[in-house]
Amino acid sequence: MSTSYIYLFETRSRALEQNKFRIQKQSTKVLYYFILTLISSCFLLVPLVMTTDNEEVKLEYLKQFPCPTREYFFVNDIVSISNPDIGFFIRSFYLPIVFLNASGNAGFHALCTVYYLFIAPRTSRSSQSSQTQKLQRRFFIAITIQTLIPFFIFVLPVFFNLVLIFMNKYSQISTNFIVICFGFNGVAESLAFLLAHKPYRAALFEYIPRCRSQEDLQNKHKPIIRVCFRLIQCSNAQNLKSFTCKLYSIIFFSEMNLAEYYATNYSKCNITESFLASWQGLAYPCYLLQAISPPFQMTAFYIILKKTLKSMEAMKWPLLNNHFWLFWLDILVCTLSTPYIFLPNASMLGIGLLSYLGIPYIIQLYLMFSSLIFGSISYIYLFESRSRSIEQNRFRMTNRKIRFIYFSIAYVFEALVLFFLLVSTTDDDNVKLQNLQTYPCPNRLYFTATNIVSMSRPIFIDIFTWFYVPSFVLFTFGNIAFHAGCTVYYLFLTPSYRPASSQTQKIQRRFFIAMTIQTSLPLLIFVIPMFANLIFTFIGHYSQELTNLMMISFGLNSMATSLAILLAHSAYRTAVLEFFRSCGKPIMSTSYIYLFESRSNLLKENKFRMKTQKFRIFYYLILHFLNGFVVSIMLVMTTDNEEVKLKNLELFPCPIRYYFTESDMVSSSNQDFTFAFLFYYIPFFFINTLSHIAFHAGCTLYCLFISSPSRTISSQTRKFQRRFFIAITIQTALPVVIFFAPMLVFLISLAMRNYSQILSNFVIIAFGFSRITESLAILLAHNAYRTALFEYFVKFGKRKVTPQENPGIRYVSD
Repeated sequence: MSTSYIYLFETRSRALEQNKFRIQKQSTKVLYYFILTLISSCFLLVPLVMTTDNEEVKLEYLKQFPCPTREYFFVNDIVSISNPDIGFFIRSFYLPIVFLNASGNAGFHALCTVYYLFIAPRTSRSSQSSQTQKLQRRFFIAITIQTLIPFFIFVLPVFFNLVLIFMNKYSQISTNFIVICFGFNGVAESLAFLLAHKPYRAALFEYIPRCRSQEDLQNKHKPIIRVCFRLIQCSNAQNLKSFTCKLYSIIFFSEMNLAEYYATNYSKCNITESFLASWQGLAYPCYLLQAISPPFQMTAFYIILKKTLKSMEAMKWPLLNNHFWLFWLDILVCTLSTPYIFLPNASMLGIGLLSYLGIPYIIQLYLMFSSLIFGSISYIYLFESRSRSIEQNRFRMTNRKIRFIYFSIAYVFEALVLFFLLVSTTDDDNVKLQNLQTYPCPNRLYFTATNIVSMSRPIFIDIFTWFYVPSFVLFTFGNIAFHAGCTVYYLFLTPSYRPASSQTQKIQRRFFIAMTIQTSLPLLIFVIPMFANLIFTFIGHYSQELTNLMMISFGLNSMATSLAILLAHSAYRTAVLEFFRSCGKPIMSTSYIYLFESRSNLLKENKFRMKTQKFRIFYYLILHFLNGFVVSIMLVMTTDNEEVKLKNLELFPCPIRYYFTESDMVSSSNQDFTFAFLFYYIPFFFINTLSHIAFHAGCTLYCLFISSPSRTISSQTRKFQRRFFIAITIQTALPVVIFFAPMLVFLISLAMRNYSQILSNFVIIAFGFSRITESLAILLAHNAYRTALFEYFVKFGKRKVTPQENPGIRYVSD
């Protein structure tokens, strides 16, 4: 069979007259194929000379793997290689040589064909017409497809099985799967042969309509229907799975069931249960995000549909497709099928609406993973559409059939997870008990909830973690990177790309940059927590809080994508700003940094002012991330556990009595975090905020008071600007000093171990009083506001009171 592949590509290569390496003489061809057959046929000596059915040899092999299946001991017609060293030589040396020999010869002839059909200049090609050359190219691509698809169906499982054997994680299931794939190889090659070649595909489509008799069709399909029905019956059998779980239960847990483990062993676990680790800590933020997200998502749908530029009309539907699948995933994760994941135990619990309605979670998993697959393919489709719109791109797919085959292959490759879920997931308690070997102390929901699904064997966990997930990620990002690279090359690097006008080229570049930003930012929001969670799990510091935070960030992904779409694209951002201007509701910020930065930004002579809106948004996002980072840490580090409260008494053993009597009290679960929060984060928070305020205030002070006055601004306007700056400085400084002075005294007393509950309460009172002070400072520091306030009170004090006339008294004139 391997020689037939070489013969196929050698014949195709030999048909090219310009090929300098083609074999022309018949005797040379016979000698060439004789050598190839001799090298490949050396394997035939193995069953003749080196195999035996001796029991001692079989016993010797048990030293390498002591636990094969029971057929190894009870079946009589088993043959083994008589020497383990010879078996190692065949696996490690001979088989790779045969594989490299066949692949090397086939690859050589394929490269010769590629060179003379696609790369060589036209002068070195034959005098054949362009139509003939086009047919030859299509035929070569078709035989490559018909060869590679069946080849990969067999080679990938073989490669993965060898990796498992090398890692000492041999699985009989994987070995049997190799044989099944090898049997499927012929069917796949036949289908690829019929569908890849255009003449054969056309002949097949012409033949099918001839079968008009419905009875003939039914009679032809009956054997297939019977076989499928038998396969469905076999797939529902649980005998082998029950036996395997029972065997593992006997070996590892000595007939202990899940309820007994929870009653005896689980009580020894020292678990700090915080709100974020509970199912409410995952479900409530997801429900909140689902309530907040729809306005942004619907706005993004409307803006894409109505405000896309005509020059980028081809990207409207790829953007809508990508946004739809993210929107649907957001609904699934945040509302319908919210997954509570026990990551080290390879188990998952549904806490969404569909679980409340009683739908099995395995069905929800199929729905969720199918949507995830379509979402990943929508990213490929987005960048492929952008790359395909460039006419000079040599790698763009203009034929619809080729695009259909390309995305079908992408879907089939990524959809292997659905078959994997069918084989590997179960709700058996014995499997849940077996998975406790990896992590013996999960959340108590692992024992009390009923709709938990788990991976049935450790080998499936290894396959999913170390093979499928990396393959899924590399395949998706590899395709995206390829199309993005083509777009970058033709839009930014190559001088030969000339669109209709320079303005069109500029718009295309901006649109691609905005599309990259809209894709990257929401992805990082999910990838960073996921990467941190995997690292913590890998080093043995698993945290259920971090796992829940990872899923919350995944639910945030769709809303972040909607905001990125609305803000990254210039056309969409302009449409949103016009919408808000038409509503007449300008948004005012009370940020101190924003207050002084806006004052500094109005001065045209300020060299440090931020001129572009994008840069300002990026600047404030960084500030928000730095100042708000502690909020996410506090969600993880706080708990209402009594043991944590008892441990914190080591720091200060005599708090007030409310510490012991109140039930809704939360505490920091880590004393080091408390120390870092008080003496590192709070000073950093103040220094970061005050330094930015001081920088913008210094720029304003220099431009208004120190530098030479600008000729474009009158002295009266400059006088007003100075007064206004002094007023906002007063309105800012007074409330800050009122709060900061007690806060500083409190921290000093805390560092000197002279804690006072009175001083702590006074800090909170001062913080509340600072808001009143700020309002009074705004009204009194600014001349315009102070004048308006005084005029209001003066008018109120001079209000005239007109006496009512007594109807019983009348004055009569003379």
